[in-house]
Amino acid sequence: MDYVPYLEYVVYGLSGAILLGASIFAVRKLILWKGVYPSPESLRIQAAREHGWWRGIPNLKRTANSSFDTWRTGLTIVILLGVTAGFGFVISTFFGSISWESVDIVWQVHAAIVGLSFVVIVFLMDYVTRSNHVDSVLERFVEKSFVKPVLYFSLLGTVAIGFSYLYSNYLPVGLGADYAVSYFVITVLGILAVYYSILRLILDTSPDEYAYSLLKKHITRKIESDAKVHKSNKVIRDQLSDEIDLVNFRYGFGPSESDCITIDDLDKKQYVSDIKPRQYADALYQLFETLQKAEGESSIVGEETTVRSEVRLNQDAEQYSIIVDTSQDLTDIDLESVKEELDQCILTSSSPPWPPHLEDPYEFVDYLERKGVNTVRNGEFGSFSEFMNNYGDVMMHVLTELEQQDSLFQYGRYFDLESPFYNLERIFLSMFSECLQERDREQALETAKVLNSVTNYSLNNNLQPPFRNFIYIYSGFVFELCSRKSELPEVFVVGIIDELAQSLNIVFTDAVQKDCDNFDTFDINRMREEGYSFSLLEEIHKMLKYALDVKDARTFIRIWEIPSISRDQSRIEIGDKIEGEINQLLFSAASLSYSVAKQDQQHKEEFEKIYDRKLKRFFRELHDMSDIYFAIQNSNQNPPRWTKWETQEHDVIQGSHGRPVFLDNEITEFYCFLGIYCVYYSEFDNENPIKEKSISESDFQSLRFTVQEIIRAKPLFDLEEYMDEEDLEEHAEQFLEYHEEIMEPKDTKSA
Repeated sequence: MDYVPYLEYVVYGLSGAILLGASIFAVRKLILWKGVYPSPESLRIQAAREHGWWRGIPNLKRTANSSFDTWRTGLTIVILLGVTAGFGFVISTFFGSISWESVDIVWQVHAAIVGLSFVVIVFLMDYVTRSNHVDSVLERFVEKSFVKPVLYFSLLGTVAIGFSYLYSNYLPVGLGADYAVSYFVITVLGILAVYYSILRLILDTSPDEYAYSLLKKHITRKIESDAKVHKSNKVIRDQLSDEIDLVNFRYGFGPSESDCITIDDLDKKQYVSDIKPRQYADALYQLFETLQKAEGESSIVGEETTVRSEVRLNQDAEQYSIIVDTSQDLTDIDLESVKEELDQCILTSSSPPWPPHLEDPYEFVDYLERKGVNTVRNGEFGSFSEFMNNYGDVMMHVLTELEQQDSLFQYGRYFDLESPFYNLERIFLSMFSECLQERDREQALETAKVLNSVTNYSLNNNLQPPFRNFIYIYSGFVFELCSRKSELPEVFVVGIIDELAQSLNIVFTDAVQKDCDNFDTFDINRMREEGYSFSLLEEIHKMLKYALDVKDARTFIRIWEIPSISRDQSRIEIGDKIEGEINQLLFSAASLSYSVAKQDQQHKEEFEKIYDRKLKRFFRELHDMSDIYFAIQNSNQNPPRWTKWETQEHDVIQGSHGRPVFLDNEITEFYCFLGIYCVYYSEFDNENPIKEKSISESDFQSLRFTVQEIIRAKPLFDLEEYMDEEDLEEHAEQFLEYHEEIMEPKDTKSA
C-alpha cells in the first residue's frame, strides 16, 4: 500500500498545475480586457521597455485613483462601516457597555438629524448649482465632499439602529448597543464634514483654484499621452519596410472610404489600445504586394502603389477610424486575409488606454474666459490681477510640459491638430478687447505683459509653434486697436501701441539671434516654416496693413520700427539674409501705402507723414534702394502678398472683401517714384550708383513706361521738398539713364 502517498502527491501536483493554469488564463484575460497584449510583441510593452519601466509608475497611480473614483461610494461606505465597528469596540472596551434602553433616544435623534440634513444639503446643493462655477468643477467638488456615500451611510444607519433596537434580543452576544451609538457618532461627524465641504465651496474661492488645478492636470495628461503615441510610432516605424509610409498624425481631410481600411471594417471597439508591430508590418507588406499584383493585372496604368500606416495607440474610431490608407481603390480587391491579419495584431477596447483627465476641457476654457471678462466689466483691478496671474500660470504650465517633450516638435503637425492649449490663447484677445471696451489702459497693458512673458518663454526654450501662436495674438491686439480707433482717445491708443511696439522690438531682436543660433545655412522654405523671425515678419505684415486700413500713419511708423537687427547679427549670414527679408517687407509695405495714397485724399495726407518721417530717410540712397528692388524682382519667392481693395472703404477692418494680388506694378512704380527723388536729393558726381546691377531690355522698357506715366500724372509730388515740372523731367531722365547704362545687350540675353 506504499503507492497511496505517491498518488496523493500526484493529485496535489495536478491540482496545483490546474490552479496555476487557470490563474495564468484569468490574468491573461484580465490583461487583454485592460487593453494590453500579454506578450513581448505588445507595442505598449516594447515602448515601456525602451523608454524605462519607471515611467509607468505615475500611470499606476492614476489607474488606482481612477478605480477609486469609480468605486468611491461603495468603498467609502465600507470604510465608514469599518470605522464604526472600531469605534464601537473602543466604547465597549474602555467605557463599558451601554444599555439598549438609551438606544431608543439615539435612534430618534439620528433620524431627526438625517432628515434635517437632507433639507439643509438640498438647499445648499441648489445654491451651489445656481452659482457661476463650471459644471464639471461642481460635480468633482461635490464628489470630493462625499455627499452621496455619507447620505447612503446615514440612511443605512437609521435602518440599522432601528432594527437593532427592535430586535436586540435576537442579536449575537458580542453585538451590543455600543455599536449603535458608534454608528450615530460617525454619522454626525460625516454630516458635519459634508456641511464643511459645501460651505467651503460657497464661501471660499477654492472652486476657481480647483478649476485651474483640474485643467493643468488635464493638459499634462494630454501632452504625455501624445508623447507616448509619438514614441510608440517610432517602434512601428522601425518595423515597417521601406515601401510603407508612416503618418504620425493625419492633417486635414483623410482619404476616401474606398481606398482605406478602417477600424469599423475589422468590427473593432472604439479605441486602439495595443498593437503587435511585427505582425502589423507583415500585414501591411502583404497588402502592398496584393495592390501591386492587382495593378499589374489591370490594364489601366495608375499612380505608383503606396501604403500608408495611419493607426496609432489611443486612436478614437469615432474621430478618425482609418488604419491603413492606400493609393488605390480597394472596392474590387480581395482583402480578407489582410483584414484577418490586421484583426489579430490590433487590440481595441471600449475605453482609451490613456484616458483624458477631463471630458470637456473647452468647458473650463469658456469658464475662465467668462470670469476674466466679468472682472474687467466690474472694474475689480485686484481680482483682475489675480485672474491674470492664475491664467498666466496655466499658460506657463502648458509651456513647461511641452518643454519636457522635445520629441513632439520634431514634426510640425502636432499643433495643427487639437492643440494642448485648447484655445486658451483666445482669452488674451477677449480680455484685451474688453479692456478697450471699458477704456482701461492699465488692465490692457497688464494683459500684454502676461502675453509678453509667455512669448519670451517659448522663444527662449525653442517652442516654435506656441511662439507663432502668441505672435498671432499680438497682431490681434493691433487689429483691435485699429478697428476701435474712431471710438478711443488718441492718447489711449498711442500709449498701448508704443508699449506693444517696444516689446515686439525686443522680441524680434531675440528671435533673430535664435535663428542665427539654430540655422547654419539660409533656406527660405525652412525659415518660413521654422524661423522665429519669419513668424514675426508675417504678423508685422498684417499689422502694417491694419494701420493702413484706418489711415493711421503713426501706428504704421511704430510697427515699421519693430523689425531691426544689430550690427553683429547682420555680419552673420543668417542675420544678413533676414535683414534682406526685412527690407523687402518694408519696401512692399511702403509701395502699398503709396498705391493707396494715390487713390484717397485722406490717405495722401497720412502718406506724407510716413514719407517725411521714414521713407525719405530709409530709402534715401538709390544704390541701397535698388538692392532691395532687384532682390524682390529676382527672388524665386513671390513678394509679400497683400490685399488690394476694390472699394474706397476697405478691407479687413471695414468688413468689405478684397481680392488677393501681388504688388508687381505698385512696387515698380514706387521704385521709380522714390528713385527720382533719390536723384533729386543726392550728388552722384556723374557716377552711376547702380553700375554693378544689370537689367533686361524688357524690364528697362517697363521702367521707362512707368516713369513716363509718373511724369504725366505727377502723383504725390507736392511733398515737403516740392519738385517743379522741369526738375521732375530732368531727374526722371537721369534715373532712366542710370538704368539704360546697365541694360543687358540683346545678344547676351539671347545667348
